[in-house]
Amino acid sequence: MTPLRPLLVFLLLAGHALAAPSAIDDATARRELARALRDDGQIASAIAEYHKLLATDPQDTATTIELAEVLLWNKEPAESARLLATVPPAKLGATGQRVLGAIALDQGKFAAAEDHFAKALALAPEDDHTRFDYAQVLTWQKKFPAALAEYQRLLERHPNDIQLRRNYAQALGWAGQRDAAIEQWRLTLTPAKP
Repeated sequence: MTPLRPLLVFLLLAGHALAAPSAIDDATARRELARALRDDGQIASAIAEYHKLLATDPQDTATTIELAEVLLWNKEPAESARLLATVPPAKLGATGQRVLGAIALDQGKFAAAEDHFAKALALAPEDDHTRFDYAQVLTWQKKFPAALAEYQRLLERHPNDIQLRRNYAQALGWAGQRDAAIEQWRLTLTPAKP
């Protein structure tokens, strides 16, 4: 008897089945391949894999949203918007709303972008990239109190992010808060070396 046999007998008697890990199906493998290609910057190849997934299951909402996001990165906002128009609004989720916000922003539709970013943040409040876009679009619409609050929220989580602080300083300046803007601009500068 091997030393592990008593443990195996115990596990079986206790109701723990010993089985091989579940198999990964082709669709899951293709989705993971598309994501890996996307993350590696092989955007055209990722797009091709996403299209293969949708050819197999045109109703796959998650794949549609992921492809729309990659198409947007690939500077294809019209195709991205066309794809997202096929997804019921209730199924867009945070990613779909964020992509729609970015498309609206690209088109100069700031109010629509604000609406989509707000919806995305309601679904994923920890998404700091969306929060940054939201703060910017609020600033560009001169909604300074709301924009400054969003920048402050971001700076609480990322106090050493110089670019974020510079955007905050710029928003403070545009809001007429010159002294606060000057203080923030100073914080973004690297001290001079002797």
